Amino acid sequence: GADEEYLPMEKVYTPNCHTVEELCRILNCGPERTFKTLCFMADGKPVVCFLRGDRMLSEPKLTALLGWNLLVKLGKLKDGDDPDILGSQI
Repeated sequence: GADEEYLPMEKVYTPNCHTVEELCRILNCGPERTFKTLCFMADGKPVVCFLRGDRMLSEPKLTALLGWNLLVKLGKLKDGDDPDILGSQI
């Protein structure tokens, strides 16, 4: 809430953490205190969506809202993947 104290952001090493739930256990916080990044290709163009950790994205609604014809969700980057896959540094 508005009266909560926020700590400065810091990098946290989260090896093998694949879900918001796992992240919340590591950070000892609720999902509303986190965010997630979803990467897509839409009509051949890169798209990045940032959502609060406790929210779900409706891909059909997003596609319809923005008038895209094709939305392809990109998988999680793995070691050895090109971090420039979206045309800019991640």
